Amino acid sequence: MKMVIDLPEELAPMEDDLIRFIEGMVFKLAANSHKSTPTTDDIPKITEKLIGEVGEFVRQYMEDPHDPNAELESFDIGNFAFLLYITLQRM
Repeated sequence: MKMVIDLPEELAPMEDDLIRFIEGMVFKLAANSHKSTPTTDDIPKITEKLIGEVGEFVRQYMEDPHDPNAELESFDIGNFAFLLYITLQRM
């Protein structure tokens, strides 16, 4: 399935990075689709999980900033922010 996003002209220099980040988030969402996503959790629970993901990213980055796993952790951070958005929209 394809998704089309209108990108404002001023963000054109970031187009490739945005595409890679969104594709990475989608990859991680699909990889974790077997888990129950906490979209029914309340905001504090999801925020706590987001903070945990930030901690995982920091630990990975401090261990080796060039390890591809640091990039994967950034996708998890983005996905928990996405889950916060979903929860807010359903309130």
